[in-house]
Amino acid sequence: MTGLIVAMAILGAAVGLALAWPLIKRRGAPATRADYDLTVFRDQLAEIERDAAGGLLDDEAAEAARLEVQRRLLAADAERAATAPTADTSAPRPARVTAALVACGVPLAAAVFYLLHGSPFQPDQPYAGRDIAAESHRVAGVGGQGQVQADPAQQAAEAAQKRDMEAAVARLEKKLEEDPDDIDGWLLLGRSYIALDRNDDAMAAYGKARALADGRPDVEVTYAEGLILAGGMKVVEPAAEIFRAVTEKSPFEPKSRYYLGLKKAQEGDTAGALQDWADLVAISEADAPWVPIVRNQIMRAAEELNIDPASVQMSDAARELIASQPPVLRPDTPILPPDAGTAAAEGPGAAPGPSREQIEAARDMTPEEREEMIRGMVQRLADRMAENPDDLAGWQRLERAYRMMGETEKADDALTQIKRLSAQKSEAPATQPGPTQEQMRAAQEMSPEDRAEMIRGMVQRLADRLAETPDDLAGWQRLERAYRVLGDTEKADEAAAQVKRLTP
Repeated sequence: MTGLIVAMAILGAAVGLALAWPLIKRRGAPATRADYDLTVFRDQLAEIERDAAGGLLDDEAAEAARLEVQRRLLAADAERAATAPTADTSAPRPARVTAALVACGVPLAAAVFYLLHGSPFQPDQPYAGRDIAAESHRVAGVGGQGQVQADPAQQAAEAAQKRDMEAAVARLEKKLEEDPDDIDGWLLLGRSYIALDRNDDAMAAYGKARALADGRPDVEVTYAEGLILAGGMKVVEPAAEIFRAVTEKSPFEPKSRYYLGLKKAQEGDTAGALQDWADLVAISEADAPWVPIVRNQIMRAAEELNIDPASVQMSDAARELIASQPPVLRPDTPILPPDAGTAAAEGPGAAPGPSREQIEAARDMTPEEREEMIRGMVQRLADRMAENPDDLAGWQRLERAYRMMGETEKADDALTQIKRLSAQKSEAPATQPGPTQEQMRAAQEMSPEDRAEMIRGMVQRLADRLAETPDDLAGWQRLERAYRVLGDTEKADEAAAQVKRLTP
């Protein structure tokens, strides 16, 4: 904020000075007839010299002409000295007063206008601290708000849609009058109010749902999100207190962790926000819908801190939280996808993309130098693939690179490798997938007996699958760990025997 005020003060002073300067600068004396004569005589002398040098005038004629022009020049100079103005050439007093008013008034008027219509007390918002997805949704609005002016037909359709929504809201209000204990109904009414830009009514509806829900995490989070919306997308402290309580009660709840990280970013603690978001990804399932969004926030925060995003690791608290879950319920999600950066490459066959330094250098290269650099990168990828011929992703990248370079024969060779590996992958035995996000959420709400029963069912399904595909080494390893946790030593030993059989 201080930097903004200083910049505005400097800019205002510069504008005021630019406007006032023409009024206060000294004005030169007006040119006289003698001034113009002097200019003409000097040009004539120069012309005489050129004619004499070119042989158009002999020495005698050139000297005579030169003397005559010099005589006239001296006479004009004497005339100018005799008629030189002696009046003060500085700006008149009214002009100086006007200049002072302009220099002071313009910045002052701009400051007053900003105080009345701007946001002088709005805190800074680092890019990593902004909820881009929420901002985009708010700008887009409901029914096309924030877009370019729609045609009449579209406006009519939006108006009809709004009338239908208002009618649905009225029916829901009437239903809740008859059944005021419907928690989900109050939540739906609150979301409908927000869609209609009735934020105060939405908070009232959320408040009633919260009073009925007795600390239900999803209701608490929804109410806190309403506080954020009312606070101009800032994670205000009352909302943060709710998120902390939810995280304490339900440590795997994603929204509360995300917003607590966002609050740190908005307050300038980008490193703390980065760690919170990394932990959120680590404890989530890889297919959770929020994981890509959080990873984008991690990339922005890492860029702001000028660190390699691939170096970000989960905290010890996140590791302990994951370890507290049964093996079949433990997520194994990387902070960033394997192809997110050079430090997170998939393996020896995965060619990293160009570094920031290489990109900057490429901008200064000639087209020939840039092409040579690209060919070198492609060749290094090809060399890696020769060492690691079973890297499907590497062959796919190499094939695309060869196509872009116009080397069809090499691209076809890479495509042959892709088909070979794809066929092997399709023929590979299926492994037991981990639990889905819905299963993990359901498990957290179960009683210990129900959770144990669900785990035994999952272990049995894994055992049945391995009976059909007995050469799945990873599957037998998972089954052995699961039996150990369940205390079924005999079956664990049998699985361990299969592991030894398949281990090279």
